[in-house]
Amino acid sequence: AFCFAKGSLNYRLASHNGMQASEFIVRSWGGEKIYSLDPHEDMSQLYGEKQLGFEIQKAQNKIIIGVNICFQNGECGELVIHQVRPKSYPVQILQPGYPYPEKILENTNFVTIHPQAGDVYMLDGRWIHAVKRSDDKAPTRVTASYFIAPIDEKTVVKWA
Repeated sequence: AFCFAKGSLNYRLASHNGMQASEFIVRSWGGEKIYSLDPHEDMSQLYGEKQLGFEIQKAQNKIIIGVNICFQNGECGELVIHQVRPKSYPVQILQPGYPYPEKILENTNFVTIHPQAGDVYMLDGRWIHAVKRSDDKAPTRVTASYFIAPIDEKTVVKWA
């Protein structure tokens, strides 16, 4: 358990070789397929070769939370969360954890969330999730996002 009381928990930006991670990333979602962001989970990124030496790797096998702030969304642009969580990581598909083929997910239960401007939502990034594409006639989905995860019993880091 983590406790923010009396400074017992250190919450800060993740670092790599003395450099701090970005605080957030802003995305504008479009796309030509059914999804703007194909089905994936976020945990496998911690195992990728591109992350070697980045302290987020200390969050392997812990919880990783995606924090999202919606600035704009049209009629589409839903978040689809499948009730599927891999038993182990990394899952190697084309890239670590990305994308999961539709065939694997076609008979799974899922929840659909339609974020609106001003919504802040968090997601356990170990679950497979995707973002449906925006309708060509509707405004695109615009979000800011980042991840948070514990790297030890006294430290939670943030990165984008």
